[in-house]
Amino acid sequence: MLRRNYKEYVDRSFNWTFGGLAAVFFVDKVLLKFKYPNFRINSPRPLVFAFKWLLCPCISYSIGRGFFMNDLDRSQESIMDKYNFGFEDFQQAMRVWDRAERVGRL
Repeated sequence: MLRRNYKEYVDRSFNWTFGGLAAVFFVDKVLLKFKYPNFRINSPRPLVFAFKWLLCPCISYSIGRGFFMNDLDRSQESIMDKYNFGFEDFQQAMRVWDRAERVGRL
């Protein structure tokens, strides 16, 4: 259950990041090019590039992470309550699980 939730979290976070890049591309190359063809920003170009292509996807990733990390935290807390695990016990159990899976014992 936790593996599935973690995989969904990673997939959704990647989708939000990719969506942020796609939105920047759409606005930059399609919307501004045809709607405002003479639009120019008279500030240093590296700052504009860094804001558009680095900061906007980071913001969309953090928004997606904030939404979807809660599901993972809630499922981990419910398992910890159900089986009376502390955080250290949980981490140890996951290490044993991963080791057994790598060896092929599961």
